[in-house]
Amino acid sequence: MSKINKLDSGIHTEKTKFWISEVFTSIQGEGKNIGLPCNFIRLSGCNLNCPWCDTDYKPKYELTKQEILVKLNPAFPVVITGGEPLIQKNILLLVDYLKAMGLRLFLESNGTMDKNDMYERFSYVAISPKWSSIEKTFFVCDSALKNADEIKVVVSKEVIVDVDSFLEKLNFMVAKANKLSYKYKHIYLQPEYSIKDEANKFILETILEHNLLYRVGIQLHKYLEVH
Repeated sequence: MSKINKLDSGIHTEKTKFWISEVFTSIQGEGKNIGLPCNFIRLSGCNLNCPWCDTDYKPKYELTKQEILVKLNPAFPVVITGGEPLIQKNILLLVDYLKAMGLRLFLESNGTMDKNDMYERFSYVAISPKWSSIEKTFFVCDSALKNADEIKVVVSKEVIVDVDSFLEKLNFMVAKANKLSYKYKHIYLQPEYSIKDEANKFILETILEHNLLYRVGIQLHKYLEVH
């Protein structure tokens, strides 16, 4: 029996569909894997509503896992992203299917979903915890921090005007992540693109002034004007 037939036998069939915003191939524009050619599967929906979000994660169409597979270039890793991909119903089916097909999977998540067994399925986990200027904390769960290879924090206007609270909770979060697992965590402060000049200046000055071993993040794909 082939891999595909084995995966499709049982309760779940090839008719299971996933809400998709887009599937495309480009370069990774952010984080440690910046510049790396990748497939991107953008699953629709999100459990947060960030006012500065520039991603269109609205549902565009439904695809089966087989229909998704044929859109991918097997030479490149697959980034499963959103929105927030882990809120997608039956995502476990898609992840296990693509892994069984021999694809290397990366995850981009906001880190709010407490799904340790899901994070462990990915070769690389990048989380982007969101800062709440009202509650003065980050929305993130321990299982996400434990499994993260990369923690990327977007520097928005709300961060710049409340730098002391932000840095206190950021350093606490990073220390907690390092205690939860042996994995090395790549930490990025990335400007919110609509205020990139102001945010970049803030990030650089803050890192140097406070002796932080964090990295300045950029969005390479926007500078190159590619998807």
